[in-house]
Amino acid sequence: MSAQISQQTLQWQNKTRKFIVYLPQDYSPQEELPLVINMHAFTGIGAGQFNYTKYHKLADTARCIVVYPYGIGGRWNTGPVFGIGSNVDDVGFIGRLIDYMSIVYSIDARRVYATGYSAGGFMSQKLACELTNRIAAIAPVAASMHPDTYETCDPDRPVPTLMFNSISDPVTRYNGFEGVQPVEDVVALWSDLNGCDIIPVEEEVPNIVQNDGSRVNKITYQNCDESELIFMKFFNAGHTWPGANPTFILGNTNQDVNATNESWAFFKRFAIPDDMACGKPTNLVSSVENNQLTLSWSAIDGIDFYSVFVVYPTGEKQFVENIQGTSLQLPIEAGGNLVWLVRAQCESGHVDWSPLQLDEISLRIANYSDIKLYPNPAVNLINIEVEESMVNSEFKITSSFGTRVIAGTITSSNIKVDISALDPGVYYFKVKYSDLQQMFLKQ
Repeated sequence: MSAQISQQTLQWQNKTRKFIVYLPQDYSPQEELPLVINMHAFTGIGAGQFNYTKYHKLADTARCIVVYPYGIGGRWNTGPVFGIGSNVDDVGFIGRLIDYMSIVYSIDARRVYATGYSAGGFMSQKLACELTNRIAAIAPVAASMHPDTYETCDPDRPVPTLMFNSISDPVTRYNGFEGVQPVEDVVALWSDLNGCDIIPVEEEVPNIVQNDGSRVNKITYQNCDESELIFMKFFNAGHTWPGANPTFILGNTNQDVNATNESWAFFKRFAIPDDMACGKPTNLVSSVENNQLTLSWSAIDGIDFYSVFVVYPTGEKQFVENIQGTSLQLPIEAGGNLVWLVRAQCESGHVDWSPLQLDEISLRIANYSDIKLYPNPAVNLINIEVEESMVNSEFKITSSFGTRVIAGTITSSNIKVDISALDPGVYYFKVKYSDLQQMFLKQ
């Protein structure tokens, strides 16, 4: 089976939140895979982060799932910087996104990692502080912390951290400014929180690519408490993702280090400790009487609250949280297959949902579409299947930034479109005068 890419949504606090999911080649629900959460910069989008960091390039061989969430208005709520703030609960959204990925796909809840560029890197650090029980390790790039996060960060356990920062970064300034903590303060904080030796070991990384105008030192903190802290310190590099295609708008891009490859090599060594596990509910029973659905399960010692996810026979999906006790009653109006599962709401420890038939729920969610594109990713030609009602409609293919690159007419319910001239990246197939669209990857 080829790799798969899709743009999906979920509801969180009355807002529709978008995210891109990349499943590696030969993905199977029977294989529990690590999950990498990769977050964009301020004013950015998930598709832009996909194209810039190219994490999908290693996902097939690394055997991991990558998700690229979208902030609201291109922002992440990590504290006001440049006088711009947010009141969105993004930590809660990422927690819900992890729940969603656990349910729809087969992920290893002990191996969920967070990385991000600029504001997305700020967000990864906030997740380490506030969602510690669900994030195994972080790798922020060109990022620091807001002073509020810096002052209040108190994770339940040491969090393995790999930081990428340049002393000449023109945006996330090395010495900080209002709303941005100095980078060395943040490094020192993680050294303290992770119980590392005060004095690190510093070594020069070979300057293999000398025409990139920059160099890097690797600073490793020793004897951390079941953790690691590595600081990649760049000289004469800009506000950039190391190893990415240079743009020169925000300074040099170092090519001696590839942040995508380095972060994965770091991530794969870590998992949330077994002794922080949160038990799975068992003995799930459902019954219907007078159009009232009752779900029940066995209690877990020490747990007062539970969360339930339900897929109704109509295909409607619902999360219900903060359930006190071991049962839930919901109205139901249609007969058919019911899919549901439950998890304990733990104060600490990674979260595992009770078992379900993943193939059943995956089909309900992933195949609910009036448009099918294949192969996806595609190289030269892409096949497009639509409902008969769309025949003779106009369509367009746009880049991840909304620029139209191909336009035409849907002449039948199954057409082929030549995409050989397009650059590799994320694109959208859209039916004119409708809200219907599907994402595909051009290789």
